[in-house]
Amino acid sequence: MAAVCDDTSDCAICLSEFTRPCRTVCSHTFCRECIVRALQTTGGYGNCPVCRQFVGLVSVVDEAVGEALVPSHPRSALHGSVWVQQTVGSASYHFPDEAAYISYESKECDQWPALDNGTRPPRRKYFVNAKLDEETRTFVGTIDWSPTSWQGAVRWEYMMRFSPDLSTIWSGQVRVFREDGVLSRTDEFGHALKYINAELLEVLTPRVQRAVVPVPFQDVRARRPGESFLRFLIRYAENSL
Repeated sequence: MAAVCDDTSDCAICLSEFTRPCRTVCSHTFCRECIVRALQTTGGYGNCPVCRQFVGLVSVVDEAVGEALVPSHPRSALHGSVWVQQTVGSASYHFPDEAAYISYESKECDQWPALDNGTRPPRRKYFVNAKLDEETRTFVGTIDWSPTSWQGAVRWEYMMRFSPDLSTIWSGQVRVFREDGVLSRTDEFGHALKYINAELLEVLTPRVQRAVVPVPFQDVRARRPGESFLRFLIRYAENSL
């Protein structure tokens, strides 16, 4: 999905005029408090409220100072990168200078279902027909489970597209095929599959995860005249932390 620039002076989250506007990597602008609150609840990364691209706080820029909300060192290359949902080794994607692979090296993978022939998945499952294009930030490749299958799937065909700042896999899909060649399902990156650059784990985890503050009913009366309810919730939460 192509980035679309904003042409409005109102935040799409609180529906009020921007307060300290911040722009996402997909070129949408929100109030600083609004986008921080929206992404904090999912660990510092999630879907853009406008276009649903998968973004993170590390790629949200405060327009007043021209800096990212969560500083991190630049990520400049796909080769050598690792991409995770939660932890390295739990179906994480690895793109070394040699062959790309999916890692099942984490101990939690020992609790996952066995292959359909009863054996355990390999610690590293290598892609075949793999191609990583740095210029277009795109990867294509296939995971071939034959002569066995995994939960009925014999082949997974991947297409991943990485965000411009290499912080997330923000689009693409995995097409899952049965042994008879029939497509059984398609999983979308940025929606069912949410992967971030593993370099961000050390940046995001300790700095942006905070609980959402509940608002007692009696405190709702502190809402200011003309203030949207979402704007009130954000102000209340910020004052309570």
